Amino acid sequence: MKRKLRKLYVGLMGRSEKAKSTRKAMLAFGIRLMSAAFIYFSHVILARWLGTREFGIYTYVWTWVVILGSISTLGFSMVMVKHLPSYFKHGKVAEFLGLMFLGRIFSLVLAVLITIFGILGVYLWGDLAHNMYGIPLILGMVCIPLFALVDVQEGMCRANEWIYLGLIPNYLLRPFFVLIFSASFIFLYDEIDAQVVMMGCIVGSFLTAVIQLFLIQRRIKQKVKNQTKIYLWKPWIGLALPLLLTDSFMLVMANTDIVILEYFMQPEDIAVYYAAVKTTLLEQFIYLRLCWPRAINLLNIGMMMTAKN
Repeated sequence: MKRKLRKLYVGLMGRSEKAKSTRKAMLAFGIRLMSAAFIYFSHVILARWLGTREFGIYTYVWTWVVILGSISTLGFSMVMVKHLPSYFKHGKVAEFLGLMFLGRIFSLVLAVLITIFGILGVYLWGDLAHNMYGIPLILGMVCIPLFALVDVQEGMCRANEWIYLGLIPNYLLRPFFVLIFSASFIFLYDEIDAQVVMMGCIVGSFLTAVIQLFLIQRRIKQKVKNQTKIYLWKPWIGLALPLLLTDSFMLVMANTDIVILEYFMQPEDIAVYYAAVKTTLLEQFIYLRLCWPRAINLLNIGMMMTAKN
């Protein structure tokens, strides 16, 4: 037993590339696991504070923010993961900087356009005076550019192996800010509704995006001295669009149920359905993450035995 523990310790704490990769993978897993639990329990707290009806409105609006905000990235988050490590490794600093700058600009421009048309759509066809989703939807649209910026910057950090900077803001810091904003409003006014939580999402997303942007820029200046940029529009967009289509399809399939339910059910029913689905997804997430290493190990053993035979 001691020998196995010592071997595990050496494998994790060593200086080899394999040990470094293992540490980063375990760190990313730990952050995702902790964030999944934190987001789940923060939703439990918000549901208690809001009540079933207002929580159903909030979950419906936030689902639209996730769908439109993720589409607004134009696939550049994944393009950065593919190209940035190669650019830096081969000394293509100008392309390295150009892709990071262009990806953020493109995402922000598209997100702002979606926000403008979304607000116009809600205003023209939403009947704000009688539609319980109207004002929260407008607040959600304002949140889309900030959501898109954080999403793109997560891909940028993953490409540069900045694990903390990529995962903590998106999965821990933003939900924490939303929870603190909501708690502060309850302390001052004794109650909250979906509009207040959506305002908290705007504030939380803004603080998260600004903090992450500042830390990323500081890291870039430490990593790269020459700040000249080159933009390879055609290959980047040519790769981004197919990735965007694939990611958007999966995203819509994962969230379209909440959007469709709005036409058939009341917010109270949406809230109950959302809570049940998120509970199931949390259990599935933990189970799969714990079983994957064992499954991969068994697969490798099977492949080795097949090769020997």
